[in-house]
Amino acid sequence: MKKILCMVLILAALVLVSCGGNTDATTVTTESTAPTTTAATTTPAAETTAVTTTPATTTVVTTTETPVTTPSELDEILANKTKLTFGDDGEFRVLCLADLHLQRRQTAGVLANVKKIVEREKPDLIILLGDVVTDANILNFAEFKTTLGGVVDYFEENNIYWMHVFGNHDSELKGSPKERLTLEAQQELYESYPHCLSKAGDKSISGVGNYVVPLYGKDDELKFAFWCMDSGSYISAKDKAALFGDGKAAYSGLNQTTVDYAFVQYDQIEWYLKVSRMLEKENDGLVPGLMAMHIPLQEIFTAWENRSKLEWTGQKNEYVSSGCHNSGFYEAMRYRGDIKSCVFGHDHKNDYMVNYGGIKLAFCSNLSRTTYYQEDMMGARVYVIKESDPENFETYISYLNKQIEKPTEALSGMLTDFESMKADDFVLGHLDGSLKNIETVSATVAANKGVNGSSALAACRTQWYENPVQDNNMEVKWQLPKAGLLGNNKYLVVWMDLNTNNLDFRKACFGLLTDGKTESPYRADDKEAGCKFFYKADGSDTWEEKAMGQDGCFGAGDNCSVAGYKGYFAFPIDDMYCGSSKLNANSAISGIYFYMSALSSEMAGKPVYVDNIQLVADYQTVK
Repeated sequence: MKKILCMVLILAALVLVSCGGNTDATTVTTESTAPTTTAATTTPAAETTAVTTTPATTTVVTTTETPVTTPSELDEILANKTKLTFGDDGEFRVLCLADLHLQRRQTAGVLANVKKIVEREKPDLIILLGDVVTDANILNFAEFKTTLGGVVDYFEENNIYWMHVFGNHDSELKGSPKERLTLEAQQELYESYPHCLSKAGDKSISGVGNYVVPLYGKDDELKFAFWCMDSGSYISAKDKAALFGDGKAAYSGLNQTTVDYAFVQYDQIEWYLKVSRMLEKENDGLVPGLMAMHIPLQEIFTAWENRSKLEWTGQKNEYVSSGCHNSGFYEAMRYRGDIKSCVFGHDHKNDYMVNYGGIKLAFCSNLSRTTYYQEDMMGARVYVIKESDPENFETYISYLNKQIEKPTEALSGMLTDFESMKADDFVLGHLDGSLKNIETVSATVAANKGVNGSSALAACRTQWYENPVQDNNMEVKWQLPKAGLLGNNKYLVVWMDLNTNNLDFRKACFGLLTDGKTESPYRADDKEAGCKFFYKADGSDTWEEKAMGQDGCFGAGDNCSVAGYKGYFAFPIDDMYCGSSKLNANSAISGIYFYMSALSSEMAGKPVYVDNIQLVADYQTVK
């Protein structure tokens, strides 16, 4: 029995030694006559040491393992075909193209327009804002790829990175029973292009194509993020009834009478919030970003209705066709504070932007004549992001038939003396941006009414209305012969005559335009409190300092009467705001703004005369 027990112990020892001596381990063997002890194993990170002791031999086996790095969830979300970085000039240019509505054998005209804008703007990235291929007669993938390639092959040939979101019409492609052109199938084809950065995104949430593409600085730090969100297409009658009960969407001013468009779903919002927080944690702060989607949020309509006190540009020429339900996506982005602009397609005749709650809600006009369009609005939205200050990017519409010339020289001295101007040069309006009672707004050029008998602008309301505050105001805007940079100018100087017709304002202010006739002005009215101006009466050499009222205006209605004034007014440019934005030396000044509200019925038909508008560094040099 003892012999059997000894043999068992010897065999067990041999097995233990054999198990410890694999070919991948480093084995150190030392002879010993020490008595048998209990085996001990310790396992530090990435290294395992096994010590086995037998009556005759102590074997130490040390195994060094290579650490396995598992990509984090955020790494997988941000992973893409290339690493986008700023150019040598510290800028990154993005071109947004909306609603191409590509049709079979009808891509040449769209491509010609796209080429014109691309060659002008030289983008580093192109974002297609949905409704890309919309020909429901396409039956297979070969036809789909040929049609899509009519434009995107140009991007590929020129090594331009691009990405996309789906629109409501992309989902209407049916294909054939054998080749269904679902969004998932379309997505695979998009992703097959070497320069396409689109991703299907998390398949567990609503939509196809919810993803983020990062933009890095030269220091390899994440500086900006491009977000794409699938805004869906349409909602079913069942979902509509669940949302509204009686089946009717109620949101005044939106086009919800015939079409029920979809909206960003709650699980998509949760995904955005989760990834936004991950980015903040990983980068020790919020990462500014641009959100791209097709169907507009309802807030872009609200923003337009309230634009008079906000920064805004562009035109609204049709209903806002937003999603029929407000799921709170705008509020989620405003709450997080990282999304600095949200850009939409869908509405072909709206190209406006309003900075609403710190988010620039922006439409993009289209470049395609295969769908409805407005010729003078055709174009694309551009974003210019600077590595040094990525939050404060520039955005504008690059119109197909009019190139925006960016000035390089600073303005100086006289901007407008009205000698060569005519009534058609003035754009007239109402304070809320409407054309309310526009027939009674008058702006003409009057001879012999300016400085030393020169011509002057003559502006007035020709009729008095019962509601003096709301109905008797007016705006006049006009462009300069040539735009220029603000440079070191500190004051806008205006000669004005309220003495001839014995006038005073309820409220009035002047301002500067930076993007032509349709933009909101930079004016003291947006700063409201703490503004001032300087006045020098004709025949006097003395400038007097005056305090404007709480609305940043002058006039009797703002406790700053100018009754009977005639002479030069100097307004500090540092007091001029557009929403929360201010002008700087590199601001391109393109036009002049004048707002006035009549004080009483006696002012009806009696114009104020304006002349000799100047930009100067020191108002006291004006004679």
